[in-house]
Amino acid sequence: HSEGAKAISLYYDQFDIPFGGELLVYNLEQTQTAGPFTYRHVHSSGVYATEFINGDKVILEYFQPNYQTLDASINLENIAYAYKSVGGGSDYCQVNANCPEGDDWDDQKKATCRIQIVNGFSVGLCSGSMINNTLNNCTPYVLSADHCFSGGDISDNGLNQSIFYFNYRSTNCNNSVPTNTHSVTGCSKIANSGGEGNVGDPDFFLVELNSDPDFDPYFSGWNRSNIAATSGVSIHHPSGDIMKISTYTNTLSSASGLGFGNDNSTHWRVFWSETANGHGVTEGGSSGSPIYNQNGLLTGVLTGGSSFCPATNQSDIYGKFWHGWD
Repeated sequence: HSEGAKAISLYYDQFDIPFGGELLVYNLEQTQTAGPFTYRHVHSSGVYATEFINGDKVILEYFQPNYQTLDASINLENIAYAYKSVGGGSDYCQVNANCPEGDDWDDQKKATCRIQIVNGFSVGLCSGSMINNTLNNCTPYVLSADHCFSGGDISDNGLNQSIFYFNYRSTNCNNSVPTNTHSVTGCSKIANSGGEGNVGDPDFFLVELNSDPDFDPYFSGWNRSNIAATSGVSIHHPSGDIMKISTYTNTLSSASGLGFGNDNSTHWRVFWSETANGHGVTEGGSSGSPIYNQNGLLTGVLTGGSSFCPATNQSDIYGKFWHGWD
């Protein structure tokens, strides 16, 4: 019980469940349940984290069969206390991904995720995407932004306690509560750009999830050429909200990263277009989200920009996939 919390997420410094054991985490009304967590969720690091549960009280229920003589080791180290609602807080002009604007992007929506990342004594939210590789072997890679992970200055425990939420979206065009969300906890760093999107840095952070998704994800294809897309979308979680989609119909242009300098080769600049159900832009929490070209291929990840709902004519910049991998 953490009085007044809008939601609570649990962080464990000991997490060892023997075969047959099951841990459930749920709210008092049992309207939201995480788990069951089993031996399959145990990682060699010994740490773990479970997703936000709405409300200021959460219940942990552990079951162990009679035949199992080994004890579980489950120890809470910290909690994340949501002081405002997690999700539902994005600006009024954003377009839900399940509106008609997203009808042609069902695969890419299955690749997009909201990422919960420990940063010191706080928790932040970013976006990312499952991504394919040249072996086509379904390695669970997720691509996001370097600045979301402090330019690589994040501990192994911080990575192993990052939570990736997939299919966190409304069931239709309205703001309905997601009902088919899947989460995966933990990852390891594969590669990153190291400059957090400053000038000369394309701002990418590539991780491999600690476990294979137990649902049907989509692994985004990509284009690493330096040819500007003529149209496309970005799919993201602004302010940690349910999945949104922003549309562009003008050709991207080259731009620099954040800060000062003259390197205009690292990013794509985008201006968003109004559509039938709004004028999608980006917000905090959208960082790391993919931008797709007219062929449905990923060409960059969001660093930042100036767009917001009263200023839909302002631009955003996405680190070029081309600059990250030659």
